[in-house]
Amino acid sequence: MSGPTSPTLRPPLARSLLVSLSATFIGCLLAFGTAVHFLIVAPATQSLARVQLDLATAHIQSEAERSFRRIETQLGTARAWGQAGHLNVNDGPGFQALMAPLLNDESRISAIRLLNADGRQLTLSRDAAAPHSETRSPPGRDTANPGTAEHPTWSAPYRTPGSGDGCITVSVGWRGADGSLRLLAFDISLAELSRLTLETPVGERGGGAVLSADGDIVGVPRYPRFANLSDRHNAILQPAATLDVDFLTHGHARWLGAGQVSGRVLSYQNEGETWLAQFIPLQLGEQRWWVAGFAREADFIPARLQEVMPALLLLTLLAGALAIAIARRIAQRLERNLAALVERSERIGRLDLTAPPPLNAPWRELVELDASQEHMRAQLQQAREDLLRSRAELEDKVDERTRQLAEKSAALSDQLLFIEVLLDALPSPVFYKGPDARFLGCNTAYEQAFGTTRSFLRGKTVLDLPYLPAADRISFHAEDLRIIGEACTSHKETVIPFADGRSHDTLYWVRGFRLGNGEPGGLLGVIVDISAQKAAERAARVAEERSRQMLESSPIAVVINRPDGTPLFANTRALVLAGTDMDTFMSRSVTTWFRDPSSAEKAITRLKNGLPVRDQETEFQNIGGRPFWTLMTMERI
Repeated sequence: MSGPTSPTLRPPLARSLLVSLSATFIGCLLAFGTAVHFLIVAPATQSLARVQLDLATAHIQSEAERSFRRIETQLGTARAWGQAGHLNVNDGPGFQALMAPLLNDESRISAIRLLNADGRQLTLSRDAAAPHSETRSPPGRDTANPGTAEHPTWSAPYRTPGSGDGCITVSVGWRGADGSLRLLAFDISLAELSRLTLETPVGERGGGAVLSADGDIVGVPRYPRFANLSDRHNAILQPAATLDVDFLTHGHARWLGAGQVSGRVLSYQNEGETWLAQFIPLQLGEQRWWVAGFAREADFIPARLQEVMPALLLLTLLAGALAIAIARRIAQRLERNLAALVERSERIGRLDLTAPPPLNAPWRELVELDASQEHMRAQLQQAREDLLRSRAELEDKVDERTRQLAEKSAALSDQLLFIEVLLDALPSPVFYKGPDARFLGCNTAYEQAFGTTRSFLRGKTVLDLPYLPAADRISFHAEDLRIIGEACTSHKETVIPFADGRSHDTLYWVRGFRLGNGEPGGLLGVIVDISAQKAAERAARVAEERSRQMLESSPIAVVINRPDGTPLFANTRALVLAGTDMDTFMSRSVTTWFRDPSSAEKAITRLKNGLPVRDQETEFQNIGGRPFWTLMTMERI
């Protein structure tokens, strides 16, 4: 183990105090900044982002629904013209006169088509000077063909043949005067829907998008790449997962993972930053599209906080520098006063107890420390005087204590003599050993039983005893060590050879004990000779076996039962009458062998009343149910 560190290797107080105060100040600033961020800035940022996200998605939803409802209204007006007979595939100029103003006023409509049931079609496009007529397959066979409902029906999004522009068609039908079906369809350009999403930013980098039920892009989000019309054109009807727009791809995946929840703001990570996403439904006929909004949380940090942050940092640094300067001045003053106190302590350590010059300290704690040192110096002076006086008193007390110990030693010797006489009066062998399993002594009965003396035993282990077999000595010694170590008890019957040359049945009882300090103290053993009792037990077992043989050889069935009717003994004759083996017979109550259960109850009741049953004719049945008659005698034993 290394010794104490030299005082010259320890840092000075001024530096330690300066470092501690600086670290405390910096820690407080960090804790304050963390609390401001998580309790004020972060909640405010999230709240602003969620509000802007709600406003953007709701704006796109309401504008798109308003635009689609307007187109449905215009389609309903045109249908009324058709029902009035003003629209005919054979009247191109009339169709253009009615539909051209509508096409010019509504920029989202890219083409208007009129179809007959026989497949003739009249189409007026935005980029055509006049309508053109063509014959096509009957309506409804491909994506670009309208339906046949008499109410506005919206098709799934598709790309137009040739140009590949993203479109969706709304159509309505009616019956002409001749009863044939006529259809009017408006082709709506999805590029106009993308203009709405591009013009709806959410923060600095976020934006909105419109997706079909299958996850295809219907309205592209605000993204630098889509400033190019060609890229914007190619992005329409592309799956969101393959569009390569980072916040859209991750946000859409997060929404799918959350179970496509509607209206809930979801948080996700994109390029190491926290973003928020929200999806709300946009119903278009029987189709459900989704308006998606994406916002980066960092875009909504309050601007005022960003402006004052440099000033706050400068004030923090100035406050830190001022705190360090003040701490350094205080540390230097404290160090000078402590140096004076150290010098006084060293004088006291050298037992120079002369009065020192007064200490003029500016702090109460240092003044109290100086007073404590002065008090200690005065106490040491008084202690020096008392030491000489106490030395003489101590010598007198040592003499008195020595006399008292001598008296207690004599009394202890008398007690030990009494215990030795008491052990010698016991008729059973008693021995006791120390913590090393060596004999400390025994009583007279032990000496007589094994033909030894206590003077011979003292200091020996059981391994040194010649009157025990070698195997027994090893077993007894191992047991002695265990009992002493565990301070437990062993009580068993064993056979031990005595000095008379015979092996005696004994009760061998040994108990370990501990000293007052908890250390192992040794063991105490007692040997009780039970040879006479064992001989009597063996004689009783011989008599019992003789009785069992007599009952077994009897030609009369003999059964001994417990009070509850379960058998204790049955001889061979009883098993023959019952027609079963011993295990089956012993597992059944004796009453089950009676043919008439009432006979069994009467016999048992008579026995319970203390009366025997003698030579009573009783009908029994064997294991197979065959009856047989016997003369039954029953008596309680």
